[in-house]
Amino acid sequence: LFVGSVGRPDLLEGNISAAALASMMYDSWNNKLAKAGDQAVIFPAHGAGSLCGAHLSDLPSSTIGAEKASNSYLQYSSRSEFVTALLQGLPEAPQYFQHNAALNRRGPNVVDWGAALERIAPEKALTDLDKYYVVDLRDQREYAAGHIPNSVNIALRGRLETWVGTMVPWQSRTIICGTENELKEAVKRLRRVGYQVTCIDMQAWEQSGLPQATSSLIEPKELHDLMKKKDAPVIVDVRLPEEWMGVRIGTVLNLPLNHLAELSVKLDPSMPTLAVCNSAYRSSLAVGILQRRGFKKVSSLAGGTQAWIDAGLPVYGNETKSGATGAGLKPARRHIRLPDRISADALMRLMQDLPGTFDLVDIRPAEHFNDYHLPGSQSIDIGELLNNPAYLTGVGPLIIADRDGSLAMAVAGILVQKTDRPIKVLYGGIEAYWAESELNSAVHEVAITQGGSPTEAAIGGGRQNLRKQIPGIEEKPEKKTAPPSTAPETPKKKSAGC
Repeated sequence: LFVGSVGRPDLLEGNISAAALASMMYDSWNNKLAKAGDQAVIFPAHGAGSLCGAHLSDLPSSTIGAEKASNSYLQYSSRSEFVTALLQGLPEAPQYFQHNAALNRRGPNVVDWGAALERIAPEKALTDLDKYYVVDLRDQREYAAGHIPNSVNIALRGRLETWVGTMVPWQSRTIICGTENELKEAVKRLRRVGYQVTCIDMQAWEQSGLPQATSSLIEPKELHDLMKKKDAPVIVDVRLPEEWMGVRIGTVLNLPLNHLAELSVKLDPSMPTLAVCNSAYRSSLAVGILQRRGFKKVSSLAGGTQAWIDAGLPVYGNETKSGATGAGLKPARRHIRLPDRISADALMRLMQDLPGTFDLVDIRPAEHFNDYHLPGSQSIDIGELLNNPAYLTGVGPLIIADRDGSLAMAVAGILVQKTDRPIKVLYGGIEAYWAESELNSAVHEVAITQGGSPTEAAIGGGRQNLRKQIPGIEEKPEKKTAPPSTAPETPKKKSAGC
């Protein structure tokens, strides 16, 4: 059990199906962990960024009660729904995970952490793809300026262990290249996940006179200009599909980095090719992968899509071309993406008539959500909603609710720029939904009392007249608010957390 998630069920070696393990997790939660008491404290073994689960929180601890309220996986009451949810959307496990599982069972070799680094002298054989796999630990700009031919750039500053474990075959003879301090840290980190590596100082390679390979880092505005020309490079976005769908810089091909080597057969090695990711960490790694596959003209977008956005350049490829606006000419039309609003009435009808066709998220604090929330809604932290690309995809619209609709509209305005998925905001928020549901309930009660139907009561007297007949409901302007603080005669629901 993690904070905001649960462990993934697909990390063994195929002896037990992922569905069977997910089913075991369902039993572990319902029969053991859920009974530990709401105040029991959870200290997770992994946090945000770990591939041992999906959508892990970065909080260092939680409680059983908090997870019951906010952990999306624990909201499923049936075993089949829990298993299905757990198997969906899992990031692909690095290939080294299965080797680690076997290593953990038999016990790893004892490591002498104080031993001197194992080194290899510069020699041309290091460029042989069949003998060695060279990992360059330096910054992307240093790597682009000159590196050992056929080496790949997996910088020390990032998720070194994960990407080495994903890209470097477990049985390969792995050489790491960098400065003395980079080599020492990398050896320690890679030993922790089972890799035995040999070291070479990049300075020694440079002094040997052996050849170096280079690549280009293209600045965002320079690439934007290149994309308008006939000889523009083929642009390959190496992020995951959901990331690529969320923010695109134009007409680009999506080939995820972890499968780039085999998918590169779709490309022509003789054509100029440029790799793109969020920050240039993965695209710099992609440069090395493509060079190992024989590509001669390979480059990377400096700073990635974040630098592209910071430069004010268009995303999705929907660049608006400004036209002349002189006499007799109309200005060019612009397409501005804005979120839609859905009324409380419309949401009620949607819940009744088309359940399961939309996702409803509540971005209020968890304690307010626990006090009162809409049927079928999920409590989602604002940061999680804005930063998790999983919410950018899905079947049907994503509906966002908050206290009064103001914060939800701001969040939806950001999300709608990243996705084609319909984004809607509950107009007036939980307050409006509450007022509408209270009024509908009162209409029904008045109709029964007077011997008519709810529809006749609403049409005959009008809602303003009904307010005068119903105890506890004041006559107010059109804008709906939360119930009055004074206790009404009719039973009062839990507070909306306003």
